[in-house]
Amino acid sequence: MTITLSDQYPIDQSVIPSARSFGRTVTVTDESYVVQKGDLTILLRITDSGLYTLDFGEVQGDFSGQVIRSVVVEATGSGSFTTVGLSPNRTLDGSATQLVLLWNQQQSTFKDIDVVPGGQTPWIDASDHGVLPSLDDNGPPLNALLASVSAGSQGNRQTVYVPPGIYKVATTISHPPNVDVVGAGRRTVFRQSGVITLWDFQSGFLRSRLASVLLQGQGDVNPNDYSLRVGTGIDFSTSQQIDLVEVEVWDFLLGINLSDGTPFASYLRLGPRVEVNRCTTGIRGTDEINASSIVDSRIFFSYGNADEGIGIDLDDPEGFRVENVAIEAADTCVRVRSTSGLLQARILDCFLEPGTNPVTTTVGSIYDIDIASQSDGLEVLRLEGNVASGNNGNIILPPEGFMYVDTYSRAFFGARYDGAAVPKRNLVRNGTLNNWALPDVLPNWAGGGLLPTLAEDQVNFVTGVRSMRVTAPGATGSTIAALFTVSDPGVEWVTCGVRYRVLAGNVGFFFTGSVGGNNAQLNDPTPTPDGEWETRWVQVRVNPTNRAGSVSINPDSVNGTGSVLIDEVWVVPGRYAIPSSQFGERIEMLPAPIVIVNEVGITSLDLFGPIDITDLPALLSPPLSDFSAAPEGVVGGVFRLAVNMTGFADATVLGGPVYAFLNIPGSGATTIPASVHQVMATFGQTLHNGDVLVRGTSLSGGCSLYTGLATDYSVALVAWVMQ
Repeated sequence: MTITLSDQYPIDQSVIPSARSFGRTVTVTDESYVVQKGDLTILLRITDSGLYTLDFGEVQGDFSGQVIRSVVVEATGSGSFTTVGLSPNRTLDGSATQLVLLWNQQQSTFKDIDVVPGGQTPWIDASDHGVLPSLDDNGPPLNALLASVSAGSQGNRQTVYVPPGIYKVATTISHPPNVDVVGAGRRTVFRQSGVITLWDFQSGFLRSRLASVLLQGQGDVNPNDYSLRVGTGIDFSTSQQIDLVEVEVWDFLLGINLSDGTPFASYLRLGPRVEVNRCTTGIRGTDEINASSIVDSRIFFSYGNADEGIGIDLDDPEGFRVENVAIEAADTCVRVRSTSGLLQARILDCFLEPGTNPVTTTVGSIYDIDIASQSDGLEVLRLEGNVASGNNGNIILPPEGFMYVDTYSRAFFGARYDGAAVPKRNLVRNGTLNNWALPDVLPNWAGGGLLPTLAEDQVNFVTGVRSMRVTAPGATGSTIAALFTVSDPGVEWVTCGVRYRVLAGNVGFFFTGSVGGNNAQLNDPTPTPDGEWETRWVQVRVNPTNRAGSVSINPDSVNGTGSVLIDEVWVVPGRYAIPSSQFGERIEMLPAPIVIVNEVGITSLDLFGPIDITDLPALLSPPLSDFSAAPEGVVGGVFRLAVNMTGFADATVLGGPVYAFLNIPGSGATTIPASVHQVMATFGQTLHNGDVLVRGTSLSGGCSLYTGLATDYSVALVAWVMQ
């Protein structure tokens, strides 16, 4: 019986001539010897007489410390070895041509040490089966050897050892079940010849391993000419139960392909000590990746001629973990998509530093994450504990998924990647289309160019009570825009979101977020499947000198056929502050009312305004209390209307109605509009009052009289409405 363990250690050939690294196996005698717990050291050495000696236990003399190494030493004949520490007169059988030494320091109990009879070894040397550095294509002989070993394995893992050398490969190596291929570290090099996948793991449950080798692509001829990179280093598609340990992959178009979307690629364990270097895409995986990981490894120099290089590129892996991996020098360190809504991924404790592409001089990005909303809440993405240095890049996350990205956004005010600033607040009033036809078709929205045709849809909606169908009026550009203002000076970025459904149009539609001339635009050319909704976001830097903004909707007008259904528009303070929210406004009560209008004895229609409630100290005569100055973030107020028909003799006379009213902001006060905030008086000599809430900072209003009898009325601010 031969005991083989996984770890390997380098050999100091100056100490042991002709030594070669393999596993941790000890074969010493033709009888078993159990290493005792006191045997802390196993040392193979040459004695003064020139004989190789195997020592167990403490070693005397100049040598100190543990010896843990795997060696092969060719014997010189019977009697050339003695085994100090074994029972007396035990020597190696002269028929043994090799001595293999192993010891596992970490074991709490020790393994038997058995003989490999008559020159046999616990691995198969590929060089004995025609795999040679001198060949132009080592693919065929290595494939034949691996297939033979796999066929004879009887379900037990066998090991093929490839000695140091550079092995040219023009035929893809096909790695079968139950075979471990082990080299001598980066001294065992497989070199790509032609546009091929260099190493391909076969389909199915393999229980195989690739370790201690270097795979070299053709791109090393000129590492800065990215066009020379071709093919794939390693392909795991449809493979299961595989270990990749101490493997380097260099200079391919794609370093490692985890999955091509065909079921299943699972139980893939990459690392430790896996390096993917100078590949345009380091590691890529689509869906059908299950229960797999890459740990304790490095991805380096993923650049492309068009800035398309990606360190790790994931689309819907179903259970993939990236932990303690350095991704350095890349156009994009991490790219994540969720095409099918099956995303389950974690990226933990990694070092992410994109750097600058030396050919294009473009500064790279840490993230490019765009996860479409599936409205099912099943997507999971967790980015935790990562150390990031450089440009953060773009992150678009669905509000209903389980997302956590613990990197701060660049916005000063509050927002992190994993959600909106607190309290969440939508800067767009009527972004949910709850107000329709009051006082116009669409309050707090405005048209641009030729106004598109607008129609409410009370059947298809998600958030409010309706959606809005926006149709291009012809082959002329048309726009409808939701308006907002960023009043808080601490907000440097806003995130603008739209939930929509593209109904028709050759080029779909686009929407634009804009603040003071700073714009960000997103186009969707694809009609949305029936019954589904898309949710997209853009991030816009706030112009500190002009904080007025809009989210404009533009249906396709190329052929005059564009039509899009809008469910909700929202703007949230902070970069990457994604979730939509209903009005997250709050009421701040004043210590005492501030009387804005106070008229006594009027006998005809009386009007006032417009008044800017954010500038009351300039309107009203001093002295005024400090709280009359509007704080940052005011979007409206609560006003107390009071009216008293003083011209009537007593309170028993029914004389009304008389109205004290506030117009909806901006509607004017020349007539009493159909929709007003109002208090009605019907009895004389009686004070009628009530509080009304107005969103908006420009206020106008007045008092209408039923008769010409004298009437008193007043308007007082009692509370601020705050964002």
